[in-house]
Amino acid sequence: MNRKAKGNRKELEVKKLHEKQGYSVHKVRNLPYRHGDMFGCADLICINKQRIKFIAVTTKGHKSRAIRKLLSFKNHPNFLIKEAWLYSKNPKAWEIVNIEKV
Repeated sequence: MNRKAKGNRKELEVKKLHEKQGYSVHKVRNLPYRHGDMFGCADLICINKQRIKFIAVTTKGHKSRAIRKLLSFKNHPNFLIKEAWLYSKNPKAWEIVNIEKV
């Protein structure tokens, strides 16, 4: 399985977890003229009645890049949460980094 397929599978896993929690989830698609969301920092945008989440999904090896991208989005409302979901193979688990607390 190639990297893109693995990334899509992990994004789908995080998407389903948020949908179970009552979020509406939008998977950001890369367009020919623009990469990612309009702010360039999220793979998934999750919305419920109380909050909006920008989520970057990556492996622990790309942690700093994901955090740097999310930190670049500033001056946002208080109800917006920025998280990096980092997947580790050994042990197979997610580490969730809340960017506001970094």
